Amino acid sequence: MTTKLKIPFKSFALSSLIGLSLLFSACSASQPNVSPENNQGNNPDNNPIVTSTDEPMMIEGKIVAVMESFPLQLKVKTESGSYSVQLLSDTKITREGETVDPGKLSPNQKVRIKGQSSGSTKSAITAETIEIR
Repeated sequence: MTTKLKIPFKSFALSSLIGLSLLFSACSASQPNVSPENNQGNNPDNNPIVTSTDEPMMIEGKIVAVMESFPLQLKVKTESGSYSVQLLSDTKITREGETVDPGKLSPNQKVRIKGQSSGSTKSAITAETIEIR
């Protein structure tokens, strides 16, 4: 013997409408301001969040690693420390005045890189030009 659960159509329709109205009101509620200045979600120490100033930089050193990602990235060791270098599609790479393909970059090459600082530390640079020495 089976029993059928009878739910009156009016009750079902009314509860569905109430649920939908709650969903829509929650989605249309104003959202909090999550700008870099007040986003403390990944900042448990509540330190001020520093944004990049994109200052011009020039470094000279030796490539210690080439990360074949997109965009291509390098690790460069200089006398003052290590730098993470990101290449863009328009980064100009030269050797002895001739333009070369980014695939010619390899560890142990000496390079001079001009670009913009990127990130909140001065150890990251977005390369505009790379001269293989």
